[in-house]
Amino acid sequence: MDANLKTSIDEKLKALELEKKLFSKAMILYRTGLRPKNISSAQFSAISARIERAPNVIKAKGRVEGFLRNQLEKLSKKQKRGLQESWLKPPDISSEYKSLGELAIAWIKHDRYLPEQGQLNEKENLAALRRFWGFLSGLYSYEMTFQKGMPIKEEAA
Repeated sequence: MDANLKTSIDEKLKALELEKKLFSKAMILYRTGLRPKNISSAQFSAISARIERAPNVIKAKGRVEGFLRNQLEKLSKKQKRGLQESWLKPPDISSEYKSLGELAIAWIKHDRYLPEQGQLNEKENLAALRRFWGFLSGLYSYEMTFQKGMPIKEEAA
């Protein structure tokens, strides 16, 4: 086999493996509560826009964190009046974080969306973050459209 062809095939296989792992990570975050019953489509889209428009991963993470912290501050004022909404809601499954907003910040800020398979450079990390959020958005959109979660068979680990 030609060395260039082998290298190309190896790179494609690595990319497919990364895609699979990013989707699996998106499923985990989705199941913790980042879904239509908790987060409005406008709020979810606001995160997507900040990730997509960022010129680099550092700016993407900073913009998402800034937006979410601002939302949490606004929502905490409403909570004082007895309303617990959106990013301020607790995760659906037990977590060390008391709100979905804090959970989302941690996942993005600390690269929890990335699989443990070596370091990515900044450009690759931004692409992975966009892909991860794209998978999460797909799960969210499916539930919005069909009023139920996407039926997915998981492989045994």
